[in-house]
Amino acid sequence: MKNIPLLVIVGETASGKTELSVLLAKKFKGEIISADSVTIRRGLDIGSSKPTKTERKEVSHYLIDIIEPNEKFSVSQYKNLAEEEIKHIGNNKNLPILVGGSGLYINSILYNYKFRTVSNKYKRAYLESLDNEGLLEIAIKDQLDLSDIDIKNNRRLIRHIETGGHNSRDLLTRDSTLVIGLYNSEEQRKERVQKRVIKMIQDGLEKEVRTLYLKYGLNPEIFKNIGYREWVPYLEHKASIDDVVQDIVKDTIYLSKKQKTWFKRNKGIHWFNYPSETSKIVDLVTSFISEEHFN
Repeated sequence: MKNIPLLVIVGETASGKTELSVLLAKKFKGEIISADSVTIRRGLDIGSSKPTKTERKEVSHYLIDIIEPNEKFSVSQYKNLAEEEIKHIGNNKNLPILVGGSGLYINSILYNYKFRTVSNKYKRAYLESLDNEGLLEIAIKDQLDLSDIDIKNNRRLIRHIETGGHNSRDLLTRDSTLVIGLYNSEEQRKERVQKRVIKMIQDGLEKEVRTLYLKYGLNPEIFKNIGYREWVPYLEHKASIDDVVQDIVKDTIYLSKKQKTWFKRNKGIHWFNYPSETSKIVDLVTSFISEEHFN
């Protein structure tokens, strides 16, 4: 059966994805599905630059604020929920628009990732009790191929061991899908990121971070994320607010470059500079909808 037509908007942090997605949703009767590993968490609002209340009122958004700040959440869980929302939106004769910078979330939909069943909880508990050296010892003993994973990342090593070295595979590319990528020049990137971080501070990011810290401590699910992890030295009285701001800007720019590299692997993405090429984007989406005989 033919897939429901899907519009996907990807790109680096602060490239204008949210703004463009709302514009296109209004124009083409769309509803937005977030593909962001931070905005799914309640309470991480300012530091993740969630869509504003006005934007969420104007256009329906899904998969935002769906789990607690300290809750674990997998790509497999995301894929299942996102596919449900795509089906729901499409069946209502609206256009699903998948938007975000989390590459694994996006690819789980584009390439229909299949996830193997994890091992039993007792083996998981044992593996989680081991240090990096112990995990590597098991992986080498089991003769697992370690060439394509980060061997310093214990979580990925555990997953690799549990699946016998068989990770999620890219089985097919989703049809009936248009993927738009937004890029910035080096100058644009720095300017956008700096403005974004300054706005976060003005909007009360420090208060948000302190609230999370008082309730959850330095929980890794919260303080591993950019916009939050940079506050740890400040909370420990080892850094100034200026240090925090500089670190968030630096880390965000580094992340944006990694995102650009990740998405450049996908040769099916149509790249545009936003907002200068907005009219070209609108023309392309118009053609896509017409070709798919959507609505």
